[in-house]
This record gives sequence, C-alpha cells and structure tokens, in this order.
Amino acid sequence: MEILKQVYYYFDYTLQFFMWLVIGRVAAQVVIRNPNNVILNMFIRFTEPLYNLIKKIFPFSRVPEAKKNSTWGLLDGMVPIILILGIFLILRPLVRIIVSVIVVNYK
Repeated sequence: MEILKQVYYYFDYTLQFFMWLVIGRVAAQVVIRNPNNVILNMFIRFTEPLYNLIKKIFPFSRVPEAKKNSTWGLLDGMVPIILILGIFLILRPLVRIIVSVIVVNYK
C-alpha cells in the first residue's frame, strides 16, 4: 500500500505542477510583453504540448483570426481555462477515485 501512496502522490503533484505552469504562463503573458523573455519562453516551452492537445480536442477553444491581436488572443483563448478546470475538476478527482478503488479491493 505504501507504493500505491507514492504513485498517487507522484501523479497528484505532477498534475498540480502542470496546473501551476498554465497559471504561470497566463500571468507571464499578461505581465511580460517581451516575446524574447527567458521566463516567458520557459513557460511556453513546457505548456505548449498541453495547449496543442486541447486545441485539437476542443476546436472551439482556438482564438479567431479577428481577435489574434487582442488580450483574448494574448491569453490564447479558452485553452488555459479548459486546462485548469480539466486538471482540477476531472483529472485529480479521477486519480483519487482510482486509488481508492484499488485500496478497497486489495485490502
């Protein structure tokens, strides 16, 4: 059971880390307007695979061409909102449910 706890904590902390990376990217894009900034580029490099996945799954989350130069385009539309809600409301509780079912069945 101790190994299961370790695996659970690993997944939980990893999901939280990705959630905070998305929040950090949004904050950095609002505060830092220089596209060549090292910190902003780090956030973009780590979160871009998640953003691309969400854009493929939910095409409505993309920013229309008319709004590319607005603040909505700067934040990349609904992608950060979908990612944060997906991690916080779906993935983390799902991991908890899976672990609790395993614990109950193997006690």
